[in-house]
Amino acid sequence: MYQNFSIKKESGTYSETLEAFGVAKLISNIFSNLSIQGVQIKIEDKGSFYCVSSNKPLTNELLDNLSYFLILKFIKKDASQEVPDGLLVNDYFNYPAQKVELDNYKKRFAEIESNKLFNVEQKKVERKKLAEEKLSEFGKKLDAEFDVYREIIKNPYASFSKLFDNFHQNRDNFRLLVKEILNYYTDQPIAKRSFKLADEKPTSQQLYNPNQGKGLNRGKANNPSMGNLDSNWISETMKISGALDMMVC
Repeated sequence: MYQNFSIKKESGTYSETLEAFGVAKLISNIFSNLSIQGVQIKIEDKGSFYCVSSNKPLTNELLDNLSYFLILKFIKKDASQEVPDGLLVNDYFNYPAQKVELDNYKKRFAEIESNKLFNVEQKKVERKKLAEEKLSEFGKKLDAEFDVYREIIKNPYASFSKLFDNFHQNRDNFRLLVKEILNYYTDQPIAKRSFKLADEKPTSQQLYNPNQGKGLNRGKANNPSMGNLDSNWISETMKISGALDMMVC
C-alpha cells in the first residue's frame, strides 16, 4: 500500500522542491487514470525531507489496473524531428511551432512600440489587446510551459529524450516502472527488472540541480574537466515533471 512518499533534501536547493511536485503530479495522475475521485494530494515540508501524501491509499490491486499514460510530455525540438509513434498532437510540446508564434508576438509588440501614430495611452491599449490575444483560447495561445521546455532543449536535450524513452520504449512494462518509482519514495525494496532502460543513471542537469555543473561538484572549482554528477532516472524524471508544472525560467 502506498500513501506517504518521502523526498529527502540533500542539495539545499530547489531541486527537491521540483522533485516533490513531480511526485505529487504522478500520484494525482495515477488516481485520475484509475478514475478514482475525491483524492487530495498534500505536500508538506518536514525539515529534512518533503512528504507527499494522499487521503486515499494506492494498493497493488489498484495499480494492476493502471493503463499507460505520459509521465513526461514529449518535446519536439525542431521542425525536422519526427514525433515518436503513437503520440497525438496534445501528447507533445511543439517547440518550433510555438517559437514561430512567440516571434510573431514579439514582432507585433515591437511594431506597437515603434508606431509614431500612437500616443502613450494608445500604445498601452494596443499592448493590452495583444496580451489578451496571447492568453485567449481564440488566439494563438502559447504553452505555459514554453520557457521551461525551451531551456530543457538546451540542457542538453539528449538527457530528456532518454528519460522519455525509458517509459515510451517500455509501455508494456509501465506498471512495473510506476511501482518501482513508488517503492523508491516509500523506501520499499525494488525488484530487479528483466529489461533495461534507455538511461538508468542520467547525468544531473544544472537546470533542475543548481548545485551541479562545472566547478560545483568538488572542492577545486577551476578544473575544466569537471562535469555534472550522475543521478538516477527516477529522481531526474520527477524533477523534469515538476519543472514543467511549476518552474519559471
